Amino acid sequence: MICISVFGKDQEEVLRRLEAANGLCDIIEIRLDLIKKRDSLDLGTLFKKSKRPLIATNRAFWEGGSFNGSEEERIGLLIDALKSGFRYVDIEYKTEIRHIEHLLKSATEKGARVILSYHNFEETEDSQALLALFDKMSSLNPHIIKIVTMAKKEQDFLNLIPLFTRAKDKDLKIISFCMGEKGKFSRLFCLYLGSFLSFSALDEDALSAPGQIPISNFKKILTLLNN
Repeated sequence: MICISVFGKDQEEVLRRLEAANGLCDIIEIRLDLIKKRDSLDLGTLFKKSKRPLIATNRAFWEGGSFNGSEEERIGLLIDALKSGFRYVDIEYKTEIRHIEHLLKSATEKGARVILSYHNFEETEDSQALLALFDKMSSLNPHIIKIVTMAKKEQDFLNLIPLFTRAKDKDLKIISFCMGEKGKFSRLFCLYLGSFLSFSALDEDALSAPGQIPISNFKKILTLLNN
């Protein structure tokens, strides 16, 4: 599946971008932390206007995001998203365990799913370290595990490949690829290895992560690969 990350300065801009993304992807991520006027948000309206399942992500500043409020406020927005009908919430593995458990319980009650995520914006660890990380993350019983690292060279993505086998062995869904210029190809190739989804952007002005590919280019490349 292809997911488009959506954000904006306020509710109006987010809604405009969401409606543009509706016909271009399988699932839409709302980057709550990147919305400047969060007090303008109406999550219920976003849910009603979306024709695709929604992921709520409220990335903490200590994981490369922009949310600087308290953890209670940050998690509270994710809980509000679940109450509004969002199908998925993304929570960082480094979050306090009590918050992770709370989200897992709330999501399960709502029939939603939790993406437990890990991001390394500096490098890509070796395969053994990544497998050990996967096992620790899986012990928390998330619905989906996301492990994303920064590529310093194209070959770094090879270190992530064993994760797909481990996920299959444990019957867990995984999202995994490399960020950065040298990780761009992995955002496409990961889909062929079984990644639950990969992320794209509406256009060059709406990138939410290093190495993200605009949806028009993403689809063109996929078409070429499939021919």
